Amino acid sequence: MVRNHTYIGYGTYFVSLNVIDNDGKSDDTSKICYVKIHLSNLDPKWNLISLPFNQSVIKSNITVLYNGSEYTWNEAVNESIILSQIYQWNRTNQNYDLVNVLSPGHGYWTYSYKNCEMRAIVKTNLSYNRLITDLLFEWNLVGLPDNKNVHKENITVYYNPKKHAGCMLLLIAGFLNHHNNHIIFIVYMYTCSMVTINEINN
Repeated sequence: MVRNHTYIGYGTYFVSLNVIDNDGKSDDTSKICYVKIHLSNLDPKWNLISLPFNQSVIKSNITVLYNGSEYTWNEAVNESIILSQIYQWNRTNQNYDLVNVLSPGHGYWTYSYKNCEMRAIVKTNLSYNRLITDLLFEWNLVGLPDNKNVHKENITVYYNPKKHAGCMLLLIAGFLNHHNNHIIFIVYMYTCSMVTINEINN
């Protein structure tokens, strides 16, 4: 006998099964199951992506769906579906480097050889507290940790005027655009060391 069950929402599920035969003998088993959440659709060549939620993701917890089959990250690399490396913009050193943990509020470059989909294991419930990211001096590659459009006028910038006197901020974007199902924008900040940007509650 086969029993199938489909979970329509992402998350972590504890699944247990108890079986009793006609003679009254029983057996049981249990397993933790992770239902993955959509991260991004990838086109061939370079893709600029971000996490559409406010939880970090380890690269090894990312799977790739291609041509009806789901691959682990290493399997997708070995099958020449994606490039192994993911690149981030280092806000402190102002250069690109490799990353194994993706963080909310950041943008990343990844290379794909095929049209495919990235998914991730998310082990806790997600919530959104309106925080977008903390910006450091000079260039910041930013991704909105949510899945909807946000206009620049609906973003607040917080800084401590006593600590960062004369702080000025320049947003290089009229509004924040979806890029491949995610919202990416580039921020250049100068004359202060750090500010925090948030989305306004509507």
